[in-house]
Amino acid sequence: MMRTALASSLLLGLAGCTFSDGTGFATIEAAHLDVAFEPGAARDLGGGAFLTSEGFEVRLQRFDVALGQLTLSELRGAGGSVTAFDPATPPEGYGNCHNGHCHADDGRLVDYADIEAELAGGGATFSAIATGSIGREVSALSAERVPIPSFLPSNELPRTTIERAELDASVVLRGDVRRHAAPSGPVATLSITLPTTRFARGAQLRVGRDGPAHVAIDASFRVDGALLDGVDFDAALDAGQLVVVDSDAPVAIAVLTRLVERALQIRFTAH
Repeated sequence: MMRTALASSLLLGLAGCTFSDGTGFATIEAAHLDVAFEPGAARDLGGGAFLTSEGFEVRLQRFDVALGQLTLSELRGAGGSVTAFDPATPPEGYGNCHNGHCHADDGRLVDYADIEAELAGGGATFSAIATGSIGREVSALSAERVPIPSFLPSNELPRTTIERAELDASVVLRGDVRRHAAPSGPVATLSITLPTTRFARGAQLRVGRDGPAHVAIDASFRVDGALLDGVDFDAALDAGQLVVVDSDAPVAIAVLTRLVERALQIRFTAH
């Protein structure tokens, strides 16, 4: 009887530690991505127009975002998972850590996960845990909410710590620009096409035996009125137009830098 009881106890213990194929520790029960252009009260001139820090008035007729996929990844080092650093005591070369990133001494904003990969050395890599395919083009001017109904390989998450979210997206801007102080002055048409870019943001979701059982993903791609700050449109006003299709062009680099630093945000609600 004692042997039978012991064997039953061991089997129950093993059953509690074993998951069949396709079964995870937590389920992604809902996910969506909000896409919006929100210039802010200080910049908003109404009707899709906004003010840049250099005094240019930009009026957008199109702000289209082609969405590819949202990928959630864990960070792995050569010897296994990488231990997160304490944002309150950042490593040398970084400071002022908040909202998932630190300020580097050279002026860059660096995600927590990128710092952890740096600290782990060359053996650290990001490994995809779940990928949600979106495959839609939406208008940021319309402030759209896009559902992400399913993830691959499954909506079931394994035991993991998700530390990075990545969104593949391309952007098209169409509109015109003028000097705000000279409303009757010259106007230039504006056309900026940015290639598909992987926008990344540090994330933090720990999934284990103690939970959570369910996870909701609230992601956003929001752009504010600082989008075209730092761009000098005087040459465009002289020429009557600005057409940007080269991703290495200074305007494209400036706009992409703003988007990479600010646009993507992600929040997990776990229970």
